[in-house]
Amino acid sequence: MVRGTRIALVALVLSALGTLAGGALGSDTPSAGSDVVQLRGFHLGATAGSARPATPPTRGAAAPLAPAPYVVPAGAVRVATAAGLATELAKPAPHDIVLADGDYSASTAFKDPNGHHIYAEHLGKAVLHAGVTLGGNYGGGGGLIQGLAFDITSASVVEDNAILDNWGAAGVNVTVLDTTFDGHNSVGYAMRVTTPEGFIAHRVVARNLTSSGIAVDSYPAALTFVHAPLVTDVDVANVSRPTPRSSNGTSEACVWLGTQVTLARAKLRNCAWMGLWTGFNGVKSTYSDVDVDNTPVGIYVEHFTTSSTFRGLHIGPGVRTGVNCEWADPSAGGKPASVDNVIEDSLIESSWVGVYLDEGTTRTIVRNTTFRGQSAAAIDDYKGVGNSYSGNTYGAGTAVSTAHL
Repeated sequence: MVRGTRIALVALVLSALGTLAGGALGSDTPSAGSDVVQLRGFHLGATAGSARPATPPTRGAAAPLAPAPYVVPAGAVRVATAAGLATELAKPAPHDIVLADGDYSASTAFKDPNGHHIYAEHLGKAVLHAGVTLGGNYGGGGGLIQGLAFDITSASVVEDNAILDNWGAAGVNVTVLDTTFDGHNSVGYAMRVTTPEGFIAHRVVARNLTSSGIAVDSYPAALTFVHAPLVTDVDVANVSRPTPRSSNGTSEACVWLGTQVTLARAKLRNCAWMGLWTGFNGVKSTYSDVDVDNTPVGIYVEHFTTSSTFRGLHIGPGVRTGVNCEWADPSAGGKPASVDNVIEDSLIESSWVGVYLDEGTTRTIVRNTTFRGQSAAAIDDYKGVGNSYSGNTYGAGTAVSTAHL
């Protein structure tokens, strides 16, 4: 069942990865009097592929799909109490469980190490007041939840500070569909995925967390995948520590992705540090139709985001820095954070800098993108190595700068 679900969702994601249309033909030629530098020739990095038409977009990213009704599998075991749910989850043979409408409370997280599939009988009507652990040291994996609503007011009823905690050998091939999370600013994560092999999240809403809304990260293990994780159609808002930004950039992201992944259609709002963080093992990934606003940094490209594509972004005016490519920090071995990445077909309306290619950023391409409203520069390329920009449309201010802003 999970395998079939994966095939359907892959098709959905691929349909979302097209180029954003519209807009007038742009130019990377600086206007007279701008504080800019001579542009380099157009250089194709490792993941650039063939050149795309230089028609920058004038609209934003495609909106994520909301949780939607579904058909519960025939023969699912119906339960109506928290005790009944715990009893079914304890059975070793994986099977389908359907939760009747109502509230389900427990003093600790529900455990599903055996790959059971849990469905709400009606979308959003089975409300869990305790978290779920999908994984563990033993079990076959393949767990699934669909249609549940999590309403959590205490970290004591979740595991590892995450409403949905995915870990261990039994955490592979987990699927989360049509599910909502509210952490009431008392829990760190809606979903914390540390065993990302085969992970799928589709049509998910998360609110009011303190660490990251959705985190998929295998650190310190740099995994390779049979099925890299898919995160599609997510709506995440209100992620902050009690003292905003007190994590010093180590969390407080709407979505935190530290592994190879496909992300498609994400609406990210009001997160204390950044809308989307990419890094660690973010290799050969695709991030498309990401719509970010009301956060200091729209997308934070960290060590080591490599050979990846950012497409169809919309960075709103409530963001100061649209895309920030971290510098070649000596604490990271002096290596740049962004190498052979492409930012394309996007609309960036951030207030200070559109794309900041900080010191050491290597062979990173910015193309076919519309910039509006930046007070410092649309693109700042400070001590970059082989970066290039083509087919972009700039506003009235500075197009490209090499200053250390």
